[in-house]
Amino acid sequence: MTPKRIAIVFALVLCLGAAARCAAQPYTMIMPTPKGLSMGSMDALLKDMGAAIEKKTGIKVNVVNLEFDYLDTPVEDTLAKMNARKVDLAMVFGIDYVRYAAQNKINAVPLFAISMFGRSSYDVCLFTRKEDNIKSAKDLKGKVWGGVKTKNARFIMHLDGIDQPMSGFFSKLVYMPEENVVTLLDALLDKKIDVFTVPNYQVNMTRNTNKKYNQVADVSCREYEHNWFIVYNKDTVSKENAAKIKEAFMAAHKDPQFAQFKFLLTAVKGRFVGMEIKDLANTVKIVKYLQKYKWDQEELAFIKKNFKR
Repeated sequence: MTPKRIAIVFALVLCLGAAARCAAQPYTMIMPTPKGLSMGSMDALLKDMGAAIEKKTGIKVNVVNLEFDYLDTPVEDTLAKMNARKVDLAMVFGIDYVRYAAQNKINAVPLFAISMFGRSSYDVCLFTRKEDNIKSAKDLKGKVWGGVKTKNARFIMHLDGIDQPMSGFFSKLVYMPEENVVTLLDALLDKKIDVFTVPNYQVNMTRNTNKKYNQVADVSCREYEHNWFIVYNKDTVSKENAAKIKEAFMAAHKDPQFAQFKFLLTAVKGRFVGMEIKDLANTVKIVKYLQKYKWDQEELAFIKKNFKR
């Protein structure tokens, strides 16, 4: 699963546990959801979760499912609606949040985040076959890269001393959707590609269930984006209600009322943690790299060439 798809699973857990106004009208929460993600199996669990949270906090929410694909900008669109007081709570991704905040006023305040494998941020790595004995990005000249998020690879390449377009460094770029990391892992072990670049926790989760993927090496891992987080609208959500939400979810990993979702947290050794703007410091650095070297534009061109709506 991609970071965004993993985030969606947790957002489904959270979405009915958001804050409600003291009046009868509930808050609106935006939940960005990749198109094609099946939600039907979660309906009953969400209903149970919503009832548990309402019982615990007296809070209600209306959830709006915002479907998106690779060419959409769901976080930016949602933050604009928060500025217009049309949205009260939302799940956002670090790079998108920081980039929007750098260019616009912003009413969305970080409330809490997900910690995975004991961390509030994740590394991106070059994943290669152990037998190839790759030590850094420099050893991958002329190899075959697979995936979608070329900017992740460019970030590692840059820190390893390589500053040239992906198409000029690798012999071939294979467009492979990253929703299911097993597809990438199998392509790597089957020697259809030589490297791919995703957050390390995706591969770690899969290794925990299938030891054959221990044949895969993590190369040049670097700290990257802050994990996804929940924001609240400071103009429409009271600090009191925001505090209620935070308190409830900070204890979710040990709360019996969240028991039906324990397997989700267990899969990433996760829990919910508080966060502040200052916790986005490394994500700010990543955004500056993207702006300076225009890696986003390179990725967008690659996606437009290969992704068809």
